[in-house]
Amino acid sequence: MTVLFALCVCALPAHADRNDRGITSLKAKGEPFVREGVWTVGGTASVSTFGADKYAIAIINDINFEGYNVSLSPDAMYAFADDFVMGVSLGYSRDKMNLHSAGVTISSVGINVNDYNSISSDMMGTVFFRKYLTLGTSGRFALYADGGLSISGGRSRISNRQTGGIVGTYEKNFKVSVNVNPGFAAYITDHLALCIGTGILGVECSWTDQIHNQVATGSREGFGASCILNILALRLGVYYSF
Repeated sequence: MTVLFALCVCALPAHADRNDRGITSLKAKGEPFVREGVWTVGGTASVSTFGADKYAIAIINDINFEGYNVSLSPDAMYAFADDFVMGVSLGYSRDKMNLHSAGVTISSVGINVNDYNSISSDMMGTVFFRKYLTLGTSGRFALYADGGLSISGGRSRISNRQTGGIVGTYEKNFKVSVNVNPGFAAYITDHLALCIGTGILGVECSWTDQIHNQVATGSREGFGASCILNILALRLGVYYSF
């Protein structure tokens, strides 16, 4: 019996110890998504407007407001190796909101806000490193993850009409942050690609100086860290490689 068992073992194929279960790597041998030496330029842009007329939510009623948001972020990247790139990004955003009126009523106590206006402008610079993981063998589809260091600064102005007149607050802000962003990229032509990405991990330090009615001053400092996947904050970018 022992001799029969030994003969059966010897008869097994030599490759049986590979434990091949049909699982293959996401990255098969084929074309890289970005070849070494390739330059890529592009970026993201968005414009949105919003408003409400006599809108109510929870205990807040008669909400009348309007506003907009504009953002632009051009990028430039260079592939120092296949599917490894480094790049820089510049960003500008502007937000404005005019709250004409809103009221809050709790029991018999009512609070009204009239002519509340805010406007802010920010500029940002980012240096980042990105790694692509090619899907398939065509080199047209890839997952990616990038990490970057960002420095931003801006100004904002807030004004509100009160019984004694209009009061205003001016702020200057400065922020340093480190972020990790995953995403998906696909070439729709030989040189033009679309990217969809979102933030997942970030650490930031911020400083804000404030002056109220050109008299009183104040400041605020903050540190924060987050680890969350926000599918509602997807960014769509268009890039051209040459």
